[in-house]
Amino acid sequence: MAPLLRAALAALALLVILPAAAHAADCSGQVLDRTFLPWGDPALYTPVSTSWTVADLPAGSSATTAPVCIGLGHPTVRFFARNTGNPLSLLRVSAVVGETELPIGLVPAGREWAPSPPLLLAVNLLGADSVAFKFEAGSGNWSVDDVYVDPYRKG
Repeated sequence: MAPLLRAALAALALLVILPAAAHAADCSGQVLDRTFLPWGDPALYTPVSTSWTVADLPAGSSATTAPVCIGLGHPTVRFFARNTGNPLSLLRVSAVVGETELPIGLVPAGREWAPSPPLLLAVNLLGADSVAFKFEAGSGNWSVDDVYVDPYRKG
């Protein structure tokens, strides 16, 4: 299938999906901060859970956050991570809505704590009003902390 045709079909699918997702959740009580400003990201973020603590993930293990309210205005998720094991290992990140897991990214990390790149959430386009995040270590020795979503408010 030609790239132009694929793009047109994707745009058409969004036109069909967006009206169903327009009931976006009221997430007005979220606390916002420019958490990633020291790394050049001026967006305001809200923590996924104030009770989330460092998740240590040896090879083959996983951890899932508590659900957080999202709407159409929550396009990305970021977190802090490090990998003190196999430097070629990638952390698999999934959005969890109900019983459904949707992969949203594979993230590399070094031995020191650093912010992840922003990972795009598509589940909000499908009408989800809350999401949890699952982190899975294939190999390596991962730690994940401070998970945030961007409610797309630049202040």
